[in-house]
Amino acid sequence: MSADQPTRTPDNPELAAQLDELKERLHLKTDEQLISKALSLLTQMIELEDKGYKIGAWKDNLLDRDVITYQILPEK
Repeated sequence: MSADQPTRTPDNPELAAQLDELKERLHLKTDEQLISKALSLLTQMIELEDKGYKIGAWKDNLLDRDVITYQILPEK
């Protein structure tokens, strides 16, 4: 299979649609590129947690809109 072809199993169309949407939003062509990007981000988060940082998202309200703010704070 070439690197430009997706390598997903066709028995889960909902997952396939989610992967396709993420690839489109991130301008990626293959599932492998998407997985690589996700694993890179996960690795960074684990490394930050290992250094004592806490990773999280908090829901705030701004002008009647929900806003999610990601904060990276060292644990006390």
